[in-house]
Amino acid sequence: MPHRIGKINNVEKFDPEFFNIPATEAHVMDPMARMILEHTYEAVIDAGVNPKELQGTRTGVFTGICADTQSYSIYFKSDFSGISYWCNRSFVANRISYWLGTTGPSFNLDSACSSSHFVMTEAYNMIRSGNCDAAIVATANLCLHPYINFGFYRLGVLSSDGYCRPFDEAGSGY
Repeated sequence: MPHRIGKINNVEKFDPEFFNIPATEAHVMDPMARMILEHTYEAVIDAGVNPKELQGTRTGVFTGICADTQSYSIYFKSDFSGISYWCNRSFVANRISYWLGTTGPSFNLDSACSSSHFVMTEAYNMIRSGNCDAAIVATANLCLHPYINFGFYRLGVLSSDGYCRPFDEAGSGY
């Protein structure tokens, strides 16, 4: 295993009221969905845009989430049968669109390790083709259980030193 991996503290922390999500749903949301909501809000604010000003705009929302909720259910040893749609990564982009009130295209794209690249390309193409006037692009990948990391290690896709260097000669994995 690599000697170093990224860690996120307080992954269970989330303010569901801020995003108009019932606490019962927030409790079973995949942490990737919660993080994408939070970081999308931060990115919009950092861009100098009031999120309320996006309501009714033709802004597309495109997400790239390549891991599934199995890691979340394994991590919490939970039975996820019969819960809300929120645990399905396909709805993350739609939830952002709904929360912001945007009217552009909205979907998740999963192409495994290349999800970030393809979702950015798709957003660019949607703007160029006139399907939307602006785009929000968000991606995430959390490996919450050691078995997930071990599986990637066995596949040989993790960098040996724990650093990700995309498009770099020194890159040895992610």
